[in-house]
Amino acid sequence: MMHNTNRFVDLVPHALRSVAYIHQSHVFKAYCALENLFFNRPERPDPVWGYCCSLIRDDEPKVVGVIAPNLL
Repeated sequence: MMHNTNRFVDLVPHALRSVAYIHQSHVFKAYCALENLFFNRPERPDPVWGYCCSLIRDDEPKVVGVIAPNLL
């Protein structure tokens, strides 16, 4: 069961843009793991959370718009 504190909810759009670009859900799984880890170990220092957020936000390619507008 995933515990979600919504501490990193601002990362959801970044994760979803990665899923759309590379057709993989690894980034979104990383987001879920991060939320669960924060729930269970919130005492970790802020640099740890910042580093994890930067990986989700910046590490994978992202889409910036609709790739195939005619599919809408």
